[in-house]
Amino acid sequence: MAQKQLARAKERLSLINTEFKTNFDKFIKKYNIENELMNEILSKKMEDLFECQSKEETRYKAAYVLIAYIDKCFVINDQFNCIQYFFSEAFNRAEQLDNLTNDEKNKLPLFGIPFSVKGNFLMPGYPCDIGLTKRFNQIQTKKNSVVEHLESLGGIPFCYTTVPQGLISLCCSSPLYGVTKNFHNKECTPGGSSGGEACLLAAGGTLFGIGSDLAGSIRIPASMCGVAAMKPCQETLFGYNSEKGSGGVSRLALSFGFFTKYAYQQEILWKIFFRDDSYCKKVPLNIPNGIIFENFVKPKKVAYFKTTGFINPVPSNRRALEDVLESLKNDGCQLIEFKLPPIESLAPLIFNLILPDNGAWLCEAYKGEVVDEYIKPFYNALTIPGFVKRIGSYFAHWISPQISIMASTGFSDTISLRNAHDDLDKMISNFITQFQDNEFDFIVCPQYPVPGIPYKYMAYLGGTAIDTALWNACNFPAGVITTDKVNENDIIELDKEYKDIGWNIMLKNVYEGCKKSVGMPIGVQIVSLPYQEGKLLQFMTYVEKLMAKDN
Repeated sequence: MAQKQLARAKERLSLINTEFKTNFDKFIKKYNIENELMNEILSKKMEDLFECQSKEETRYKAAYVLIAYIDKCFVINDQFNCIQYFFSEAFNRAEQLDNLTNDEKNKLPLFGIPFSVKGNFLMPGYPCDIGLTKRFNQIQTKKNSVVEHLESLGGIPFCYTTVPQGLISLCCSSPLYGVTKNFHNKECTPGGSSGGEACLLAAGGTLFGIGSDLAGSIRIPASMCGVAAMKPCQETLFGYNSEKGSGGVSRLALSFGFFTKYAYQQEILWKIFFRDDSYCKKVPLNIPNGIIFENFVKPKKVAYFKTTGFINPVPSNRRALEDVLESLKNDGCQLIEFKLPPIESLAPLIFNLILPDNGAWLCEAYKGEVVDEYIKPFYNALTIPGFVKRIGSYFAHWISPQISIMASTGFSDTISLRNAHDDLDKMISNFITQFQDNEFDFIVCPQYPVPGIPYKYMAYLGGTAIDTALWNACNFPAGVITTDKVNENDIIELDKEYKDIGWNIMLKNVYEGCKKSVGMPIGVQIVSLPYQEGKLLQFMTYVEKLMAKDN
């Protein structure tokens, strides 16, 4: 039954894509745009095209910009499979914008700018199936509020990007839409769940993308694809009308944000988005005024930590962090070590907050589905009875402490759930005290324990998400920037450090995967106190420029 359902959905998907290409061919013929002009448009950086579109004398037709990007996306998608659908409505939207008066166009800071949409944002006329075949025929009637606001600024949503089946995975694949590849290495995952967004941006198929982050779903793909992203506090940018991937998220804060090539472009985009209070009025769950930017002052003190203690960053990712810390020190910043709780208490707390129902919601979502081969290890683990996991946890301790911790997690009753929330409150209080007592504004920490690696290894490394999920649990803003790439010497160091891992299955997958990671992007994660996103974005830009100068 599931196979037949999947086959029918794939047939329908093929027809939708064929129909779009037919409509696109008609649209191109109508405008007869030359390749030279398309290449000119595509050659411009995000901020340069924004500037062009803001002036009458340099402004391109919205239709021309749209055609240029869709045409390029066909080529990109054939190689990397990062797009689910194109939106036919984009054609009418472009023409409506072109028919505005110049005075009306001048009021739109994103006039004619096409942008991609993560596949869990509701769009009317399309399914928001998150890779689940049973939802393929559930056509949506509502539109995501972030998309709506970007449209009100002149933007054109033009495609839906791929997400993992069920949304919660580091492997961006599903039986319905297939496997999304990493722009830097087609064998590797682009990360999840916003893998399609990060891949498309890295490949130059969109000027910016939008995504959601529940446990690292913006930051992990940005890290693995070599682009910049920032997860704000949940209340800084709250979005209506999206699939969360898990019904009810306990104390894990869901955030929405942007993908850009560079950190300084994040600042440009956020300033445009919150140029006035119109979004906060439309979505009253947001704090008033969104993100506030002030004059940036280089910090005197910066905090850091080098590992959560669950899985230490591999040599390449550790080097990226140490290089940034060295550059900050040389630029006059005092470095202060940030203290995390012991991993024996931190890891169970975070894992329990990710799956507060012990995975019941996800198991229900996968019921009746052909489960993706790279999701199966995670799905199979969810279906193991709790008492079996706890017994296995005892014996696994001698082989893999990481697997032992993961197997021991799970709420047995509401009392343990409440106690976990109390532990989280105490941890947040401790973190804020460290910020205030030591007078620092930022933490520089591992971007992720591993770079982008082949799917077959990443499928077993879901536990590495603790490095990003920690900041969703705290509801602290966190961003990632790219500073370097994995080199051959990193692999030599990897061989030395991992020669005595014994039977540790998780570390074995880390080792085997990272051996194939030469050339993959690496960088750092930067964290600030709640509602300090403006400062955070400015510091991310500062570090990005500092590393570019030092390199």
